[in-house]
Amino acid sequence: VQRSLWQASAAALRDQVAFQRPEAEIKATLVLLKGSGPLEDFGRGIFAALKIDHLGTIKNLEAFLANSVPVHHDRFVEVSRMLVARAYYSTRQYEKASQRLLEIKKSSNFLSKGLSELSWSYLREGNYPSAIGTAVNLQTGGLRKTFSPEAPMVMAMALNEMCQYPKAAQAVQLFRS
Repeated sequence: VQRSLWQASAAALRDQVAFQRPEAEIKATLVLLKGSGPLEDFGRGIFAALKIDHLGTIKNLEAFLANSVPVHHDRFVEVSRMLVARAYYSTRQYEKASQRLLEIKKSSNFLSKGLSELSWSYLREGNYPSAIGTAVNLQTGGLRKTFSPEAPMVMAMALNEMCQYPKAAQAVQLFRS
């Protein structure tokens, strides 16, 4: 019965965060998740992300990802990786952001967005070859039909930083087209 209550509360919390319900309503649902372990960590993490509390997001979602996540919570893992990576990026911890983004499964619906954010993270790290490679991967192969308009711009910026000006100009032209 307790596990069913926790799962229902977690589902309600996801909806409340998605629809940006009042903070008091979300906090009341978080109280119901007290003691649920990974679900409480996940709930507190997404609430922190909603409040743009990067440190709270990192703390709670890292705790969620560190636990052995039960099978019925698998659907929360990829979104947790994305949110914690964004929090790391926002706190200028680009290497940690890259590490979390690299963990996104190839079969995930978040793969295209994750690779786009990974290219930005590599760019901010100063890892220009990896930024270019990731951006190129978004423009070729199976991902070429996904919507990732920032990839050519990341590629152009990285090429510019490497003093490859003609290739950077070509990447800008690719972005325009």
